[in-house]
Amino acid sequence: MELKDILVRKIFYQFLFIMSNCGCRSKELLTLKLNDINFDLKGYGEEINQKCVEITIRKEVSKTGKSRKLIAPVKKKINNLLKIYKQLNIHHEPYDFVFIN
Repeated sequence: MELKDILVRKIFYQFLFIMSNCGCRSKELLTLKLNDINFDLKGYGEEINQKCVEITIRKEVSKTGKSRKLIAPVKKKINNLLKIYKQLNIHHEPYDFVFIN
């Protein structure tokens, strides 16, 4: 198996893990942009700040038509995901989608 195929499988694994731990729908996660993720949580304590991120689900992609914020312990997985994309020579800008076809 090629390295690229292995990295793509790792991206699918990260997608499923993040989706299950956030409780968000697949469309919400596929349309998530990097600037929708807040890595620096203030006011929640150091332990939560190390593990969790705040994800904003925009109203135009949510099922109910209302935006919402999620706090989920997926900081390490998102950082791993971005590292995998860098191995594939894909660098994310703030307004890029996190998951790329």
